[in-house]
Amino acid sequence: MRLIPPKRFFINLELALILGLCEGAMFNIVLRLNYTRYQKVGLLMLGTAGVFSLVTAIVRPLAEKTLKTVARAEEGSALSRLVIHAMIIAGLFFGYLKVYF
Repeated sequence: MRLIPPKRFFINLELALILGLCEGAMFNIVLRLNYTRYQKVGLLMLGTAGVFSLVTAIVRPLAEKTLKTVARAEEGSALSRLVIHAMIIAGLFFGYLKVYF
């Protein structure tokens, strides 16, 4: 039994959190626009699809390359990988505080 989840788990978790953060920021912006509710929903749907595409096309490969470099530098220690991901998730936590509250 592994106590520390694999790298892929953390990358997917962080990408989902980034997507949610971007969607929340976009939602706050779109709500303030002077459009009909149908136009706002259309903008949100297009924006969500666009952000998801951007995250999967650009951020995922960048995150995987960065983590591979860090893992090589630290010789793949599971605990150090956990600390790195904990720091990233903590940063996202504060991003969520700023966007949502």
